Amino acid sequence: MCVNIILYKKIENFPYIIIIIINYIKFMETIYIPFGSDCSIAYQIEKHGKRNASYPFDWIKSTIKGIEKCIEEDFKNFTNKNCFVSKNVSGNFPLVNDRYDEGIITNTIRMVNTIYGFHHLHDFPIDQNTSEGSLAECMEKNFISCKEKYDRRINRFVEVMKNCNIKKILIHIGPESDKSYLESNIIPLFESKSYSNYEFLFIPYKEFEMVRTSDWTRNEYPWANIFFIKK
Repeated sequence: MCVNIILYKKIENFPYIIIIIINYIKFMETIYIPFGSDCSIAYQIEKHGKRNASYPFDWIKSTIKGIEKCIEEDFKNFTNKNCFVSKNVSGNFPLVNDRYDEGIITNTIRMVNTIYGFHHLHDFPIDQNTSEGSLAECMEKNFISCKEKYDRRINRFVEVMKNCNIKKILIHIGPESDKSYLESNIIPLFESKSYSNYEFLFIPYKEFEMVRTSDWTRNEYPWANIFFIKK
């Protein structure tokens, strides 16, 4: 499978975004799918009315290599409880199920998948009085419902990616090096999995002069322009 178009588009004060277009077909249903590296993409897709469903990489922190390994293995360790370790209480991150609710303010456990390096920040709620020592108990209590949720998202992702009648736009935020990794590693992987009719919309950290702030939603990015929404 080859890359048909690489488009550089200037956006306000941001130098460019990069769109790698694969199997581009006009006039089809289009869905936006977060593809790492954090949950700001899912939040902004929903905020701008472009979100149709939940997918496995929506509300986690990830790396392109972790996602690659996960897809290579057909997600076999994504919901393997033996691969999870609890890190700490993540007080700044709300609990999120299928939809983000501004009204839900809940402390969560930062759970890490040690196989893929995924950080779950929105999936495991805890009581405010929970001590660091009882985080594992909270994880155990909520793991079954979390697994069921992610199994649904994984099945949906694979089904949609193999459906040639649906155009997919996968959005990835990451370092500049991720662009070449998408081209050299992820595209061939997708071909081997029979994924079709998709685009990568890559947003590089460097060009956006990304700085770490407490605002995990990345509201400073020009999302309306990224989604080609007319003001």
